[in-house]
Amino acid sequence: MFIHCDVNCSSLEWRANLELNRLLRSATGLAWRSVRGPLPAGKGIVLGRPEAGSAVERLVAEAGLANDLAWAGEQGYIIASVTAGDHSVVLVAAEEPRGVLYGAMRLASLAGWRFYLSREMPPVDTDGELAAALRSEEGRWPGLRLAQRPRFAVRGALPWFNFLCGPTSWDEEDWASYIDGLARSGANTLGFHVYTGGLERYYTYVEPFVRVAAEGVLPEAELDTTATARWGYRPMATREFAAGSALCYSHEVFGSEAAVPKGDLRSRYERAQRLLGYRDAPGKCMGHRYFPRDRGGHRSA
Repeated sequence: MFIHCDVNCSSLEWRANLELNRLLRSATGLAWRSVRGPLPAGKGIVLGRPEAGSAVERLVAEAGLANDLAWAGEQGYIIASVTAGDHSVVLVAAEEPRGVLYGAMRLASLAGWRFYLSREMPPVDTDGELAAALRSEEGRWPGLRLAQRPRFAVRGALPWFNFLCGPTSWDEEDWASYIDGLARSGANTLGFHVYTGGLERYYTYVEPFVRVAAEGVLPEAELDTTATARWGYRPMATREFAAGSALCYSHEVFGSEAAVPKGDLRSRYERAQRLLGYRDAPGKCMGHRYFPRDRGGHRSA
């Protein structure tokens, strides 16, 4: 079976195609094909926007889904089974690429997948009509007609820095996984809390995500590691960790790759900002495609 996108689809639509392919291959054991170009005959899934001359435009018109799609709006989507000629498809259509992504992940959830910020869980119940249809290259799709749109315009998370159990110690792979988890969950906002110093006890609490120099003087800043002591704990080498857990660490200091090794002041700013994509191109994760960067140093829709 196939998962189809138009030849002129956006990079986010194609990524949604590949992500749905990965999930369905894992759940069904079938060799799903991701196709970009003319719509193949047979049984499959079609993702995309109703661009002029596209297969999505034709299927929306033939199935009478234009009003459903208009109701779904900019960030919504429709999911419907459509039989037309020699095609039997599940159509996931939206007005915007991120709506296509949301719809693709919703189809995966209808098939039993569950998405969380920390992990994804494969289907447990595989007895439903849709699950059975996804496992068979023969037959038709069950009747589907769903139109959904977000209840809230702003949906997302604000991961809190400073503590080693949170994003302070994350590397590129951790951020990519987290942002992709937001994307699969239908979020559109990622915020950052940043300490920039202050009076009394907080004057040393400067994190290197925002770089503000005064008369050529750059404030001391760093991300916390097990070698720092700003939040009520004492520095400790990983070799001192209890119960043999030192074997899990390859370095004497535990922390983000942007903070270990410590390096000089300017390198700490550069590495921290590069990690979050403030200065360099965003990391290769799905969520970065629709969290545009703004001057405030956060990503929002």
